[in-house]
Amino acid sequence: MSDLRRIETLVAAIESLDPAAQGQVRELLAAVFELHRDGLLKACEALAGAGLLDALARDPAVSAVLLLHDLHPLGLEERARTAVERARSHLAVEGCTVELLSVEGGIVRVRLDRSPGHHATAEEVRAALRDAIWGEAPDVEEVQIEGQVAPGRSESSLVQLRAAAGTP
Repeated sequence: MSDLRRIETLVAAIESLDPAAQGQVRELLAAVFELHRDGLLKACEALAGAGLLDALARDPAVSAVLLLHDLHPLGLEERARTAVERARSHLAVEGCTVELLSVEGGIVRVRLDRSPGHHATAEEVRAALRDAIWGEAPDVEEVQIEGQVAPGRSESSLVQLRAAAGTP
């Protein structure tokens, strides 16, 4: 079981406790996070100054820990912008254009457009963009994708077969 799955399982178990016990667990976790945050910050400053946080934030596993402890040097919008830039180069192979529209209230809005004639399905392309954003900014509450994504080659042939058979 992955660490994230284990954490999700434990959180679900805590949610089944009575409210007083839930409050105590939350208080305990807050105290542990504060202790870790202060220790991580002091260690980074002692080792190499604030620039070390910037370097550590480039590693996805460390980046998640920095987010958890409110130490990440980049804001949500900057991390979302970085994710869109990275996804843009990968999705260009599939004929996609990607544009970050806004980041407000934990919601990232992006525009994704693609012309017909490419291999990946429309949902694969959308999922790749969502995964890229959540990978860089796991604290995003929602990713909203706008735009026109033409079906992939494998999808268009199915549509043609359905039409030929007279099936919707």
